Amino acid sequence: MPGNLVGLVQRTFGYFIFYYTLIVNRTTTWSYSGQEFLESAEDHKKVILASWHEFYLMFLAYMHSGQGANISCLALGGPKGEGFSTIASRFGALIHYTSPNGDKEVNRGAVQGVIDDMRVLNRDTFIMLDGPAGPARKAKFGVSKLATDSDGVVLPVTMKINRALRLPRWDSMVIPLPFSRIHLSFGQPVVAKGKEKPAILAAVVNAIEACTTASSAASTI
Repeated sequence: MPGNLVGLVQRTFGYFIFYYTLIVNRTTTWSYSGQEFLESAEDHKKVILASWHEFYLMFLAYMHSGQGANISCLALGGPKGEGFSTIASRFGALIHYTSPNGDKEVNRGAVQGVIDDMRVLNRDTFIMLDGPAGPARKAKFGVSKLATDSDGVVLPVTMKINRALRLPRWDSMVIPLPFSRIHLSFGQPVVAKGKEKPAILAAVVNAIEACTTASSAASTI
């Protein structure tokens, strides 16, 4: 498929996802737990919202609550990345593009761009801990690098929904349906300062597991 056609298809899909998650946001009844953890993380500035890839579309629905405006993020460059770029730009995010050809220098520069935005502009970012290709719920060290280099704080986020579909793919992605009830739970923030990267990763995994347990116990969904 020619690159310009791929780009058009991806942009169209991006607009569809953006407006679909907007509809979900506007028709959903939201409930929350762990809001004290959110407030604690925001006091640190430079928050790294961390979740599992299965909650990606639910996370985008949450972003419509105004949470996307102070975000800096990575996006794949080239036509194949047009879908997410369209979504992120609609949220008002600052976007740094990775290489569609796997150029390591370009990719390092994109990651550094996000880190610089966090350090200089006090912007937030987000990361799907097991993305973009899995395996599911196996956290990777990217969150440790972000936290260490930006001096940011990692805020685990998990979600529970009463009406949804699941895609038959590696992450079993949850497709939230309009007029649902979503319970969003924040976990104990993880501060990177003074910790080695393996210790940061372990702390994030422990926090998101505790967050998931607390969400299941607290939610009436």
